[in-house]
Parts: sequence; C-alpha cells; structure tokens
Amino acid sequence: GFLFFISGKILNIPIINQQHGYYGHQRKKKSLRKLNYLVDYLMLRFSELCIFTSIDEAAEAKKTYSNNIQSKLVFNRPLSQKKSAFTPVKRKVSRLICLATSNIEQKGFDRQIQFFAEIEKLYPEMKLIHFLNMCETVEILKIKAMINEQKLENYEMTQAVSNVWDLLDNTTDCIISTSRFEGRNLVL
Repeated sequence: GFLFFISGKILNIPIINQQHGYYGHQRKKKSLRKLNYLVDYLMLRFSELCIFTSIDEAAEAKKTYSNNIQSKLVFNRPLSQKKSAFTPVKRKVSRLICLATSNIEQKGFDRQIQFFAEIEKLYPEMKLIHFLNMCETVEILKIKAMINEQKLENYEMTQAVSNVWDLLDNTTDCIISTSRFEGRNLVL
C-alpha cells in the first residue's frame, strides 16, 4: 500500500486511504516499530482523505499520529436503520462464546464484560466463555480483575484450541465478536 501511496503522490493523484490496525505497530519488534510508525504517519497525515470504520479507530489514529488528519467516519451499515419491534428468539441461547485469541484491549473485552454483566442479571443461566491463547499475561490479569469487579458468576476462560468449532453447540451457543476499532463494535 505504501508504494501505491508514494506513486500517487509523485503523480499528483488524490489519495483516499482506508487503513486498519494503527495500533498494530505497538507489538512489533522495536527495530520495525519506528519504520511502521513513520509509514502510518505519512499515509494518514498526507492522504487527502482517511476513512475510519469506528469512532475509536479515528480517535486512536489522531491521538497517535496527528490531529490534522482529514477524515470521514463510515460505518458498515447506516445509523438511520429503522428500529423494529423485538422478536424473541425461538431457541434458548445458554452460552455466549468469544473466539478471540489475543489483542484483548483492541477487541474491547472490557465492554464485552460490562455487557455480559447486564445480560447475566436478566438471564442468570447464561454463560460467557472466552477461548484465549493465554500469551498476554497482563491482559489475562486485566480480564480476571474485570470479572471480579463485575462479580460475574457464569464466566469461563479457557485455552484456545484448533478444534473449537467441534466444542460448540449450534442449538444453544451464540458466537460474539467485539472490537474497539472495527465497524460497529459488537457482532452476534
């Protein structure tokens, strides 16, 4: 992408940039981190328009790189969708399952756990299960602290496994995906 960016600048072609993962450089080796930061900075700062898919993603990019980024927020579905009456689901969901393996902060687990605390009050039989790769010790400790703070009783943290799909029950399980930076932040 960066070579196309440079080519567009040389040819004086307006650049519209929709890049994702500005926070990814934080995990790379130190030697690559500065190069990654420079490339992101140049593309964000000197594109004629940057498109973001969430408010948090735009805020993170502007905070990290430059407040002078020309940007537009574009959601993957309109905010003006007509609200319809609630229709109860015919099958009973007993487990909410998150298949994230890492990047707990980026995936918005704090929001997910707050959301589940409210769900657990309404449906005490509901259970939240996180399949994680357990490599981010600090993040794991943060999750455990959030679970204790919210006083969640129906929570399970387990090691991610390659056959996770075999462990799911399609009659009672609901897969959830949350994100701080992608699209609309909660997918069921």
